[in-house]
Amino acid sequence: MYIILSTILFGMAGFCLAKPLTALWDAVASAYINDLKMTCLGLQLGTEGEFQFCLRCWLGALASVIVVVGVVCKMWIFMVPCLYIVYVIPRIIVSILIRNRKILLRDQLVTALSVVTNSVRAGVSLEESIHSVGDADLKPLAMEFQRIYREYMGNKPFVQALEDAKKRLKLPSFAIFVAALSTNKKHGGKISSTLEQLRYSLLENQRLERKLEADTAGNKSQIHLLSLAPLGFLGFSYFVTPEGTALLFTTIPGQIVLTVVILLVFFAYCLGEKITNIEF
Repeated sequence: MYIILSTILFGMAGFCLAKPLTALWDAVASAYINDLKMTCLGLQLGTEGEFQFCLRCWLGALASVIVVVGVVCKMWIFMVPCLYIVYVIPRIIVSILIRNRKILLRDQLVTALSVVTNSVRAGVSLEESIHSVGDADLKPLAMEFQRIYREYMGNKPFVQALEDAKKRLKLPSFAIFVAALSTNKKHGGKISSTLEQLRYSLLENQRLERKLEADTAGNKSQIHLLSLAPLGFLGFSYFVTPEGTALLFTTIPGQIVLTVVILLVFFAYCLGEKITNIEF
């Protein structure tokens, strides 16, 4: 009887606190990841609704760590680094997605410039040439070019539409593209020559950046391998002496040692990724 009553009371308390707690979490999580969120929306890497859903899944993951590691396994000390890693890992994942999208846009921009240059040489206006990129198989960049053209057809100045796209994408190569077109529009000149020189410059930048990526790929692989090494040592230790290894999880000193090791490995991984990361 008492068990049933206590379960009902806990359920009612959870129901009453669910809404204010989720509202508080949305505010905290949004503030923590807002800068990346705005970048993702600019790069068309999701919608507001999808981000809201991900925030709730994030909260569910944190709650699962508390229930599984803390309540069920009684590993309260070990729960602390687990909570920390689950809290910061979404920001790392989103940063990787942003980086990959920027690399994709950088590569597509060179191809898009070839399309625009050929259209201009054929006698098509620059604005219509921008629109022609939308017909090419260059998603997601084609959607951005279509948006520029729609804004231009909606009576927004062409240069302003380009500047707005530059602010959304925050891509250095696209900023160079916008600067070249804006300068040509303001001061005149042969647009086909400008586009050809710009395409050659961006193609050379792409070659250099790809070379840097290849040079750092080996170092990144070593970082990933070294980060997994402690897990391998733990598995080997459990295979050799399961009773002794179990003390890391069942005793307070063992959990403290395990917590320190996990945090050191995680911070070393983040530092290594930051050193070998190349901003585009």
